[in-house]
Amino acid sequence: MGTAGKGQSESGDPGSKQAVAVARTAKSYFLMSIEQVFLLGILMMVVLLAGLDLHMDFTHKAPTSHIAVDILLTTVAIVSVLFVWRRFAKTQKRVDSELSRSHQMVVETAEELSIWRAKAERMNQGLVHEIEKQLEAWRMSAAEKEIGFLLLKGFSVKEIAEVRQTSERTVRNQTLAIYAKANLAGRAEFAAFFLEDLLDSRS
Repeated sequence: MGTAGKGQSESGDPGSKQAVAVARTAKSYFLMSIEQVFLLGILMMVVLLAGLDLHMDFTHKAPTSHIAVDILLTTVAIVSVLFVWRRFAKTQKRVDSELSRSHQMVVETAEELSIWRAKAERMNQGLVHEIEKQLEAWRMSAAEKEIGFLLLKGFSVKEIAEVRQTSERTVRNQTLAIYAKANLAGRAEFAAFFLEDLLDSRS
């Protein structure tokens, strides 16, 4: 049988680090897509202005060289828009993919955590039952059983007195009675008795 800690220690959720990493990747892609949208907007404004300038050149019969330069700039701007748009589409696809992966990992992690908690709960119930059987075999009173469990959880005499709303002297006397009934020297042997039993059952 194993001794329980004063409070349940936090256990890392299975796969949680992977889910966080995927979420961060999705976030980085999302920020990248925002930057690309901003750049795309600027380039589209450039294309619009270049097109207006080109229209004005034709209307006012500007020199051929000037019109040629405007056509070149407009073409470059249009190609840039198409290039950025293509990049944006790819980035958006990656964002959707990473978010989907993140969601799937969160679902799988939740399922694994639920299974793990159910197993831990079953083990804990079995452990409590075995400890109770042993305390009964030692003919412990109800109060001594409660104190025995609190001792195994790591509570001090002062903390046990506060939980049971009694004096420390009373708790100390009850712990001595527990050790005497169990024929154990003290708290260390009391805890070791159950820990060694648990380890032996696993070997």
